[in-house]
Amino acid sequence: MLSEQSGEVQPQGWALRSTKKATRFNAKQKGYLDEKFRIGEQSGHKADPAQVAKDMRHAKHEDGNCRFTVDEFLTPQQI
Repeated sequence: MLSEQSGEVQPQGWALRSTKKATRFNAKQKGYLDEKFRIGEQSGHKADPAQVAKDMRHAKHEDGNCRFTVDEFLTPQQI
């Protein structure tokens, strides 16, 4: 297939999105989401996924260390 503007040859299907491999949540992520779910059950207010994702980035242990690494952050779509 020939690109009209640049004259480059692109392989067929170059514009198709690639599929991503599904990864499972680790124990820390599951525990955090379960904790948020239980809070919502007790209060009667469902948690907003965007807010949970934001809170996850700032979550800390009792000693002040970050609870999650950058690789462990979840997006609102994953929540």
